[in-house]
Amino acid sequence: MPSEPFQVCPGTAMFTVSYVPTAGASDVLENVLHFQKNDLSDWGPSEISALTTQFDAWRGTSDGTNALLTNHTSAHTLVGYTARDLSVDGGPEYTNAVSHAGLDAGAPLSSGLSKALTLRTGLSGKSFRGRIFLSGLTATLTGTYGPDACDPAVLGAIAAAWNNLITVAAGWTPACKWTVLSRKHKVGSIPNVTRDTGLNTPVTAVSYSSTVIDFQRRRAPLHGRRN
Repeated sequence: MPSEPFQVCPGTAMFTVSYVPTAGASDVLENVLHFQKNDLSDWGPSEISALTTQFDAWRGTSDGTNALLTNHTSAHTLVGYTARDLSVDGGPEYTNAVSHAGLDAGAPLSSGLSKALTLRTGLSGKSFRGRIFLSGLTATLTGTYGPDACDPAVLGAIAAAWNNLITVAAGWTPACKWTVLSRKHKVGSIPNVTRDTGLNTPVTAVSYSSTVIDFQRRRAPLHGRRN
């Protein structure tokens, strides 16, 4: 299938967070975020680099209680961030290699199990909400509610940490905001029509609809696919 032509997304950086099992297995777990500059200008090379550095600083403390690393299995290591400018075709890209193992030494849950958090924008419709997936889960997350549900207190702390990113990112240099990027939309009765330019909507809240554990078939053992 031929690839689609490059789509201009004004002032937008695509930001990939990558994890691998600490034991060195080939599995790669990724979450993709987007940030848009307030002035909608292109991201320069130094700005793209600074984005990874500032995110890493936030990731280390998150909401002040280190809820993200504290509740991430020590069997997984955060290995890097890749930021790419989507404002222009061939825009700058930068990879910041790090090594941050999770701090939870509890028994890891099956790699096919995850939990999705919803990125809310205050607008309805699939074009205006996104998702991030919590990987590297352990029995700490389920607690006495397991094996099929999360402990509300632990899940709430993780969601609070991600909510903190909304405020923190607004203070980064260059001035930007965390967004949901929509590349396609429905026109009349025709779904998945590619937009002329990507549409960003600021994230206003990170939430979850239930505490039930999710199952991702493509992350199940031996399936060999990424998040």
